[in-house]
Amino acid sequence: MGLSSAGGPHQNLHLLPQKRKIFKLPPMIIEIFAVVMGILMSLGYYPQAYKIFKTKSADDISIPSFVIFSFGTLAWFIYGIYLNNLTIMVSFILGVIGSWLVLLLALFYKKR
Repeated sequence: MGLSSAGGPHQNLHLLPQKRKIFKLPPMIIEIFAVVMGILMSLGYYPQAYKIFKTKSADDISIPSFVIFSFGTLAWFIYGIYLNNLTIMVSFILGVIGSWLVLLLALFYKKR
């Protein structure tokens, strides 16, 4: 029941499920969509930062959550740099700034 030397280890690859594309859209459309959605999601941090700044209070902010968000967005941005992937870098740079802004404001205004 071992591998046949005639066929080698790749002889049954045709039996594996094939990767199918769900959407038949041009890659550029997918890239644009990914960047736009990444930017929109990243903008979600800014209303929170504004509220903390205006109220001078961060009592209802979860510091552990924003530590995770801050390091997560930073990791994705660094990963985008590593891959030289502009889509990932553009999508996450606003998230990096916004999540760290919320975290720093929350730490500054927590129980003041």
